[in-house]
Amino acid sequence: MVRNFFKDIDCFTLVRPWEDEAILQNLSKLRQRDLRLKFNQQIDLLRSKLFKKVKHKALRGKNISGGMLVELA
Repeated sequence: MVRNFFKDIDCFTLVRPWEDEAILQNLSKLRQRDLRLKFNQQIDLLRSKLFKKVKHKALRGKNISGGMLVELA
C-alpha cells in the first residue's frame, strides 16, 4: 500500500558534511552552520525540490500523517 503513495523514485547525492571521520561520529552535536558549505547548499536544493514535488498523501479523503504511514508499512 505504501508503494501506491510513492510511485516516483528519485535519487539525490550529497557530499559528506565533514571530511574528518571523528567529527562525523559526533555529527548530531553540530549545528547546521558548522557543516560544509557545499553540503548545506545541497540540502537547501534538496528541500526546495521536495517541497515543489511532494504532494499531501490522502486515503479515503483524509490526509495521511507520518504516524499513519508507519502503520501502513
